[in-house]
Amino acid sequence: MIPEEVEWVTFDCYGTLIDWESGIHQVFRELRRHYRLDAEPDRVFELWESIQFRMIQEPYRTYREILRASLLETLREVGGEDFHEMSEAGDLLAGRLPTWKPFREVPEALRRLKARFLLGIISNIDNDLIQKTVSQIGVSFDRVVTAEDARAYKPSLAPFQKALERLSVSPRAVLHAAFGFRYDLNPARSAGLQTVFVNRSSQKIPAGYSADAEVADLSELAALLGC
Repeated sequence: MIPEEVEWVTFDCYGTLIDWESGIHQVFRELRRHYRLDAEPDRVFELWESIQFRMIQEPYRTYREILRASLLETLREVGGEDFHEMSEAGDLLAGRLPTWKPFREVPEALRRLKARFLLGIISNIDNDLIQKTVSQIGVSFDRVVTAEDARAYKPSLAPFQKALERLSVSPRAVLHAAFGFRYDLNPARSAGLQTVFVNRSSQKIPAGYSADAEVADLSELAALLGC
């Protein structure tokens, strides 16, 4: 049950608002062809995700830098050719990321939510990249907090704490919606926020995790909140 004192609805961006999975898998298919990789795209993606997760827990550096370093390490590990060109792979991904589109229902659902709540984004991204992404969504947000602002990446609590500082409200007044437990829902709950699992792919909630509510998409979230 969502408490009545909720004033803000915040979102993870990539994967919750933006169709991140389609975009990033397309990039990895291109990288596989360009660097003549034997490994399947899904395997390359899984390896990259684990390397990236390790890097975001190291001392802060920009997401562009992390993309460049994590993709270079991934491509080297799977034995790609043209090693001298591989540093460009991260730039390719950073360049494509702002062009990815929102899920179909997102703009209209956000407009419904905005009629009743203040809206925010809490994202593991650089400020310039998120600005370009928000323009793809077509709905204005009242606050956008990034890893660059917090000098730390989720699942650190720092981005959520920075958001609470900028929103100037108690944690109970914020409902955070996301598709991922490790990066978002678990640390958001630890920071005291209410949480909603946006379960587009009908997954089972992983053992040891929980959320205050579960919806299939943002239209269902808007209906849940009476919008």
